Amino acid sequence: MATATSTSARLDALVGAAAGSGGPGAAVAVTHADSVLYEGCFGLADVEWRQPVTPETMFGLGSVTKPATALAVMLTSRAGMLDLDSTVAEHLPSVGGPGASATIRQLLTHTSGIPNFLALRGFRERIEPLVRTSDDMLAAFAAEPLDFEAGTRWAYSDSGYRLLDVILSAVTATPFDRALADLVLRPAGMATACIPADDAVVPNRARGYLRDNGVVRVVPPTRTVVSGGAGGLVASLRDMVAFDRAVRRNRLVDEGTDRSMLAPVRLQSGHSEGYGLGWVLSTFRGAQAAGHTGGIGGFSSMYARFPRLDAGVIVLSNDAGFPASLLAHEVAAVALDLPGPDATDGCGPAPALCAGRYSDGWSEAELVVDGDTLVLRGEAGDRRMRHRAGPTWFDPGDPDVTLALDRVGATESAITVRYPFSWWTGYRDRAASSTASTMPV
Repeated sequence: MATATSTSARLDALVGAAAGSGGPGAAVAVTHADSVLYEGCFGLADVEWRQPVTPETMFGLGSVTKPATALAVMLTSRAGMLDLDSTVAEHLPSVGGPGASATIRQLLTHTSGIPNFLALRGFRERIEPLVRTSDDMLAAFAAEPLDFEAGTRWAYSDSGYRLLDVILSAVTATPFDRALADLVLRPAGMATACIPADDAVVPNRARGYLRDNGVVRVVPPTRTVVSGGAGGLVASLRDMVAFDRAVRRNRLVDEGTDRSMLAPVRLQSGHSEGYGLGWVLSTFRGAQAAGHTGGIGGFSSMYARFPRLDAGVIVLSNDAGFPASLLAHEVAAVALDLPGPDATDGCGPAPALCAGRYSDGWSEAELVVDGDTLVLRGEAGDRRMRHRAGPTWFDPGDPDVTLALDRVGATESAITVRYPFSWWTGYRDRAASSTASTMPV
């Protein structure tokens, strides 16, 4: 059995190697019960001023904001102020378009069919610079046709969570930043976390960076009027440790509500996707996990909690390309003493029926049959998948990554690629979006 000292040294080596030295940094924590098993801070919060990362350094959380937004929605619902099955139109009559009939529940679970504003053609170049208010932001996507009929598919959509924060403001008659602070941040003990105004001075805030062929470059921050409840939260490692303890101890919502938030969304077809109400749901080496990844304006983050282990892992970085999710699963494996991945090769034949291009409307992947191997092609290169059992294939180079063919050959063919704390579902019969990029594999 490894000692606490040797485990801490291994984690220091892991995080230090990922963060490097002299550049943007990272803050990492592992929790268990009411204790912090590990805390490590590496690199610089501000490269120009050589300010080191500390537990008080403030990071942009990106989509790690979504669980907090979802908790605020659930608390408002529990107070009788918001029905999860009410529609956008009921709360925002001025918002028209096909997405107005989407329900709060569908926004929470990414099953509304409302297109992700980040995937709209020319959003970054032409639309975003003109956004000045929340009304402007909603107008950017409200009139767009749905990607699919609500409830029939799952597709990640920041638009849904941007709608949720405007609805919360309307229902509570309070600006979203204050509503989130009153409902979630302060009750959780997150003393410094906030959704700051674009011109706000935030003490201890890190600057966001991107490493470009070895050169560190400053990344302009994403404006809050754009990110809002989808990704606008700024927090420190101390804040996230408090948040982790609050959600694991049910200090924000009761156990029954938390359980409902961790139930996988079920589509009209009966198929379930690995997302609950604001939480990405997964199993990592036998341990059930709920969490979220995040990336925004020069920052990368990951938070995962393991309900049955009563543990959590937090990774925050001010490097846009930092492998937060990969590091989180490496840290979890060491700190929580999880078993190794299953690398059993079932030697099954590769079905030719599954070959083709798959898309979720935003990103794409191609599946190619090569003998008894399935080649999954994405922007990060090829993964050569081997058969494990039944419809499941795995990457021998990274056995924690699997491919499920459970719906190939059905009326609507689909595949699911699962990573330790995330997954991707692509549909073969869907026309690729003109803005689609290649799926990172």
